[in-house]
Amino acid sequence: MSEISALFTDLDGTILRKDKTISGRTMEAIRRFQASGGIWAIASARPEVAISRYKELTEADAVITLNGARIKRGDQVISNGFSSENARKLLSEILKFEDLLIILETSRGIFGNVEIPEWNTPKISDFLSLLSTCDVYKILLAGKDHKLSSIVQPTGNLCESYCIPDRIRKIIRELDLLDSVYFTVAEEWLYQIMSTTATKWNGVRLVLEEEGISPERAIYFGDDHDDVESIRHVGKGVAMGNAIEEVKKVADLIAPTNEEDGVAQILEGLE
Repeated sequence: MSEISALFTDLDGTILRKDKTISGRTMEAIRRFQASGGIWAIASARPEVAISRYKELTEADAVITLNGARIKRGDQVISNGFSSENARKLLSEILKFEDLLIILETSRGIFGNVEIPEWNTPKISDFLSLLSTCDVYKILLAGKDHKLSSIVQPTGNLCESYCIPDRIRKIIRELDLLDSVYFTVAEEWLYQIMSTTATKWNGVRLVLEEEGISPERAIYFGDDHDDVESIRHVGKGVAMGNAIEEVKKVADLIAPTNEEDGVAQILEGLE
């Protein structure tokens, strides 16, 4: 693998299988890559706490979390969250909608307007007061049809004629934040609002610069919208077999699915 010196992997839908486990074959392929002198970095929308639960993932040389809002490489931590002003503007408008699940990922942890046991998220009633005590990395929104089964449903009904993406676009436009924030959708139901400085590609680029590795010598595996930019810019961009079509269209290679050890199969072919 002399021409490839850096490996970047998304988690959900990539190295994590449907049951959210990592196969032994995939980890062995990654470890062999590291043993050959390469570095391995995770690039995920998940917060760090949701990654640290996996013992295998602690072996990564760098971790890009929250879609690039927080990057950790050894003892170095870089935050790319919202400015306090923009976070306050956005939340003030979002809180006007009583039918939405709202989650904040912050430097103090994750907070929601409902309790989310599997995310270890306490319920909070005053989001705006929280802003003065922490940095905000990401704002997550979901409707009544969310898939987190343990969440107690928020009160009120989702207005079918005024969907979440339309609301987000309207808020961003009316607050004149088109150049400062953007939003994506994960798994077709979870809407993520972030600072334009917080992208997976910005995180990948920073890790490569710190390691002195050119993008041409990097391989990136992903499956969803937020992986597209990184797949476009590295030397080998790989879409998982289960990836959305947008990812497959820009990829250099299409791997077998995450259920078929797609990452391992491609890495083994490079050995």
